[in-house]
Amino acid sequence: MLCLMNFKSKMDVTEQKNMMDDIEKYDFQHRLLVAPSLLEKNDRKNFEIISQNLSIKDRTVGEISPNALKYLGIKYSIIGHLERRISLNESYYLIQYC
Repeated sequence: MLCLMNFKSKMDVTEQKNMMDDIEKYDFQHRLLVAPSLLEKNDRKNFEIISQNLSIKDRTVGEISPNALKYLGIKYSIIGHLERRISLNESYYLIQYC
Protein backbone atom coordinates (compact mmCIF):
# COMPACT_ATOMS: atom_id res chain seq x y z
CA MET A 1 0.00 0.00 0.00
CA LEU A 2 1.14 3.52 -0.76
CA CYS A 3 0.35 6.28 1.76
CA LEU A 4 0.79 10.00 1.10
CA MET A 5 0.94 12.88 3.59
CA ASN A 6 0.57 16.29 1.95
CA PHE A 7 1.45 19.04 4.42
CA LYS A 8 -0.38 22.30 3.85
CA SER A 9 1.34 25.67 4.03
CA LYS A 10 -0.88 26.68 6.96
CA MET A 11 1.16 24.28 9.11
CA ASP A 12 4.25 26.04 10.45
CA VAL A 13 7.54 24.84 8.92
CA THR A 14 8.89 23.98 12.38
CA GLU A 15 5.78 21.90 13.03
CA GLN A 16 6.29 20.10 9.74
CA LYS A 17 9.94 19.36 10.57
CA ASN A 18 8.98 18.09 14.03
CA MET A 19 6.29 15.87 12.53
CA MET A 20 8.78 14.40 10.04
CA ASP A 21 11.26 13.79 12.87
CA ASP A 22 8.51 11.99 14.81
CA ILE A 23 7.52 9.92 11.78
CA GLU A 24 11.17 8.93 11.33
CA LYS A 25 11.07 7.10 14.67
CA TYR A 26 8.54 4.52 13.47
CA ASP A 27 8.70 1.65 11.03
CA PHE A 28 5.81 1.30 8.61
CA GLN A 29 4.55 -1.76 6.80
CA HIS A 30 3.58 0.35 3.83
CA ARG A 31 5.44 2.83 1.66
CA LEU A 32 5.03 6.37 2.98
CA LEU A 33 5.51 9.52 0.88
CA VAL A 34 5.58 12.93 2.61
CA ALA A 35 5.11 16.23 0.77
CA PRO A 36 6.25 19.08 3.07
CA SER A 37 5.82 22.70 2.01
CA LEU A 38 9.55 23.35 2.52
CA LEU A 39 11.64 20.68 0.81
CA GLU A 40 14.77 19.15 2.24
CA LYS A 41 17.22 16.51 1.04
CA ASN A 42 15.50 13.19 0.57
CA ASP A 43 17.56 11.13 3.00
CA ARG A 44 14.96 9.90 5.48
CA LYS A 45 15.00 6.19 6.29
CA ASN A 46 11.33 5.46 7.03
CA PHE A 47 9.66 7.59 4.37
CA GLU A 48 10.35 9.37 1.11
CA ILE A 49 10.07 13.13 0.62
CA ILE A 50 8.23 14.26 -2.51
CA SER A 51 7.37 17.74 -3.78
CA GLN A 52 3.95 19.37 -3.81
CA ASN A 53 4.58 20.76 -7.28
CA LEU A 54 7.26 21.54 -9.83
CA SER A 55 7.86 23.97 -12.65
CA ILE A 56 6.52 22.50 -15.87
CA LYS A 57 7.86 25.33 -18.00
CA ASP A 58 11.53 26.04 -18.68
CA ARG A 59 11.80 29.17 -16.55
CA THR A 60 9.22 30.06 -13.95
CA VAL A 61 10.27 32.44 -11.20
CA GLY A 62 9.60 31.07 -7.72
CA GLU A 63 8.84 27.53 -8.87
CA ILE A 64 11.07 24.57 -8.11
CA SER A 65 12.70 23.03 -11.16
CA PRO A 66 13.07 19.34 -11.93
CA ASN A 67 16.87 19.84 -11.67
CA ALA A 68 16.53 21.18 -8.11
CA LEU A 69 14.34 18.21 -7.17
CA LYS A 70 16.94 15.85 -8.65
CA TYR A 71 19.67 17.58 -6.62
CA LEU A 72 17.64 16.98 -3.43
CA GLY A 73 17.09 13.34 -4.40
CA ILE A 74 13.36 13.87 -4.83
CA LYS A 75 11.89 11.56 -7.45
CA TYR A 76 8.17 12.34 -7.29
CA SER A 77 5.90 15.37 -7.37
CA ILE A 78 2.18 15.90 -6.98
CA ILE A 79 0.79 17.57 -10.09
CA GLY A 80 -2.66 18.79 -11.05
CA HIS A 81 -3.59 20.62 -7.84
CA LEU A 82 -6.93 22.35 -8.20
CA GLU A 83 -5.45 25.61 -6.88
CA ARG A 84 -2.74 25.60 -9.57
CA ARG A 85 -5.21 24.79 -12.32
CA ILE A 86 -7.32 27.77 -11.27
CA SER A 87 -4.66 30.37 -10.41
CA LEU A 88 -2.09 29.43 -13.08
CA ASN A 89 -4.58 28.20 -15.69
CA GLU A 90 -2.89 24.80 -15.86
CA SER A 91 -5.05 22.55 -17.97
CA TYR A 92 -5.20 18.76 -18.04
CA TYR A 93 -3.58 18.95 -21.47
CA LEU A 94 -0.56 20.83 -20.05
CA ILE A 95 -0.29 18.43 -17.09
CA GLN A 96 -0.54 15.39 -19.35
CA TYR A 97 2.50 16.45 -21.38
CA CYS A 98 4.76 17.85 -18.66
